[in-house]
Amino acid sequence: MTNRIFSRLRIGAVVALMGSVVLVACGSDESSVDSLTIIAYDSFTPPEGAFDEFTRRTGIEVEIALAGDTGEMVAKAALTAGNPEGDVIWGVDNTLLSRAVTAQVFDPYVSDAAPIDVDLISSSAGVATPVDFGDVCVNYDIAALDALGITPPRTWAELTDPAYADLLVTPSASASSVGLAFLLASIAEFGDDEWSAFWTELMDNGALVVDGWTEA
Repeated sequence: MTNRIFSRLRIGAVVALMGSVVLVACGSDESSVDSLTIIAYDSFTPPEGAFDEFTRRTGIEVEIALAGDTGEMVAKAALTAGNPEGDVIWGVDNTLLSRAVTAQVFDPYVSDAAPIDVDLISSSAGVATPVDFGDVCVNYDIAALDALGITPPRTWAELTDPAYADLLVTPSASASSVGLAFLLASIAEFGDDEWSAFWTELMDNGALVVDGWTEA
């Protein structure tokens, strides 16, 4: 697999705090906390030993609770606001952050570490910490396209070419942060007057929309 970048709309991944255990762990009564649960999206795979240094310094073990695609994760967090299933939520990007803030998912928190780019979440400063950002890309299977004798698309417009009929799948913008990012990037590319026409052509060309990243 490889990537081709069609748009450089910045979609920032952020991590934000929720629940009371983290706040207790940062206080003087650290001995009362022996574990911390991070809620994350299904494809989150931290490197082996990623939390060892944290556990060594604090004595707190870290557990991971997977909660579906990012959209599903945020929806669950909103439903359990005030009675969270974990202590930290990882991977809410700035396309969905406002939903979590409106639902009062997070406790206020300002990190001592300098954020990657506070402008990514300027409207939600004090409740989330930006840690990374990425470009909106389309992945393609090199071997599959070679077998079909098709050159990989290099522009947005080429995705509507009949040569790529029935070959594109994207997560839903209503259920997936990745899908929403793809939709927003297309709006940034074509503008308010043309993006809907692009999507009409895209769907007429056999594009498939599914719930989330894993299914896609």
